[in-house]
Amino acid sequence: MGFPGTPARWREPIVFYLMVERGPGVSRSRGFSRPRKGAGRYLVILEVVTLAGIRIVHAADFHAGRPAPAYLGEEKGRLRREELVKALQTTVDVAKSESVHLLLISGDLFEHTYSRVGMIREMFALFERIPATRVFISPGNHDPYVDGSFYATLKMPDNVHVFKERTITRVILDDPGVVVHGLGWTKFEETARLLSGYRCPDGEYPNVLVVHGDFVRDSTGSSYLPIFPEDIEGSGADYVALGHIHVRTEFQCGTATCVYPGSPEPLDFGEVGEHGVYLVELGKGSVKTKFVPTAKRKMHRVSCDITGADTLEKVCAAILSVGEPSERKGGLWEVTLTGVADPEIDLDLDEIKRAISNEFFYVKLVLDVVPDYNVAAIASSNVQGLESRFVRAIMEEREQAKAAANEARVRLLEKALYFGLDAMKLKRVVHRGIVRDSE
Repeated sequence: MGFPGTPARWREPIVFYLMVERGPGVSRSRGFSRPRKGAGRYLVILEVVTLAGIRIVHAADFHAGRPAPAYLGEEKGRLRREELVKALQTTVDVAKSESVHLLLISGDLFEHTYSRVGMIREMFALFERIPATRVFISPGNHDPYVDGSFYATLKMPDNVHVFKERTITRVILDDPGVVVHGLGWTKFEETARLLSGYRCPDGEYPNVLVVHGDFVRDSTGSSYLPIFPEDIEGSGADYVALGHIHVRTEFQCGTATCVYPGSPEPLDFGEVGEHGVYLVELGKGSVKTKFVPTAKRKMHRVSCDITGADTLEKVCAAILSVGEPSERKGGLWEVTLTGVADPEIDLDLDEIKRAISNEFFYVKLVLDVVPDYNVAAIASSNVQGLESRFVRAIMEEREQAKAAANEARVRLLEKALYFGLDAMKLKRVVHRGIVRDSE
């Protein structure tokens, strides 16, 4: 069985000709790719078909039309919005190059509230580039099949099927031999377990289930179409094409292979790592998956230790040591400054950002350094001044919080300790842990 990307000639039927020669005391057989003629020979034709399986591209959560975050500014914000739209073109290009049978889009293709009709019309037209590929779309909570939906008002290419009902329906494709099951959101919130009790009919074809929902493992439920393990385990599906979670996730649930492909383009700093689509090769009881990176940009979340950097120039140099220049120029970065810093240094994040911003597509700075105060010496001072009394009081409360295993209060008291010392020693408060240009 070949994987997607196998040359087309490898997937064609191969005909072998078996030539059997018989004579006194002789029995020989030879195989040829073309028939040969000969007296006293019997020709047997064997046709062997190499099975490449059903080839699928699975994608979800494009969120085309989503407003760009304000921190990017007008020019880069416009560029980023365009990149979210172009992600569908890239996905279609993958489907075309791999000659897939199916393209599955598991919801949130676009933003119902913010999208323009011209943009959506151009996106739908992209499916015309792959007329031999059947496209199945399961609307999600951001692009539900509601009154005025573009799914209802715009004409779709003939190869596109949109699941427009809240209950599961199925489409049987004799060529290539697969059953596709799915449903669509018909409102912006869904708390019901719409998959509960559904069972794919048994048959010779493998079953694919396409749905936008929230896989949950406890009884708390979800406002985003909760899907419980038993809902999938009892469904009889071979492959479950999920959408809603923006970070790619693959797991087994009973005999079903379940995949959240993640968003093709990362949308915020919680979505670090590679983003793209999945290539799937499906047979009855057999699933192979392969992740294909397609994102134009990556989100990066890193820490930068500035211990010993006693000037702003050295702090900037430390920040510019993260990643390669090409990664910085092409990516969106959240850099948290850590370590021990001289409290006398004015770590003005706005000034630092102005000095380094040209080296990044975008950079967000977080200050989380520890000022180089000798807290123990201040607390043990014989001078009963405000500083020593303040430090001792905070340290006593911190020990009590530690004894109670109250980590949140421990962190709060540590920040209070440094804020107080900043105010008394520097006559100002350094806003550690504060994000500049935050979302």
